Amino acid sequence: MSTRTGRGEVKGLSTVDRAARVLELLADQPVGLGLGDLAAALGVKPQTAQTLLRSLERHELVFQPERGGPYQLGPQVHKLSQRWLSRCDRVTLARAPMATLARLLNETVYLGELRGDRVLGLLEIHADQALSVSHGLESRDEPHVMATGKVLLAHLPEDRREALLARLDLRQRAPRSLTSLEDIRRELEGVRTQGYAVTREEAAAGVCALAVPLRDPLGRVVAALGVTVPAVRFASPRPTQILDGLKRCAAEIERRWGA
Repeated sequence: MSTRTGRGEVKGLSTVDRAARVLELLADQPVGLGLGDLAAALGVKPQTAQTLLRSLERHELVFQPERGGPYQLGPQVHKLSQRWLSRCDRVTLARAPMATLARLLNETVYLGELRGDRVLGLLEIHADQALSVSHGLESRDEPHVMATGKVLLAHLPEDRREALLARLDLRQRAPRSLTSLEDIRRELEGVRTQGYAVTREEAAAGVCALAVPLRDPLGRVVAALGVTVPAVRFASPRPTQILDGLKRCAAEIERRWGA
């Protein structure tokens, strides 16, 4: 509902505006904000801010862990976000940022998740140039020779990761394929530490790739975002440019996913 001024202009409801501002402020402050700080940020008296906060508390949009303490976002905010996300297609939400990255780098961008022992492609956006690399959405490669696969393996719970590693086909597939479990474990530890994975001619001769993790709102790695590049275009400073683009794209996708 809104009201109109004498000149026909629409005047917003200040209470709704203030409530939205409270949620925005608390979203940036995990430890919360006190009543005085919130009142000052809203430009209102503490009594006015407290009345608003009590209304938000009734709907569990904010809560106060202890009397007189700071206010924090309430559980209903997370519930609403989760309900909305559960009805969204993650691939649809990722498509626009991935398309932007593909245009920016002019390289193939790939989104995959781990299904069983293989990386399942969810979306691939191709580069608009003659020499480019395509995964296809149904990969036949072992995950340890793929950048996206390394990311997904690295962030599995240890027991599940070890069970999957025990089933890997460790035959030499390309010039630089890893063929020992010791080397693979060392590589995955590096992926967890540095936050990204790289392959250089491990799945196929002449093919390189970089990948970063994608997390859900609970912080779990649920997918990997990668860029696949012909080896002839993977000389410095290209890997750094690709990694920077991947990180920005991943942050935007995670924002759209509610992370």
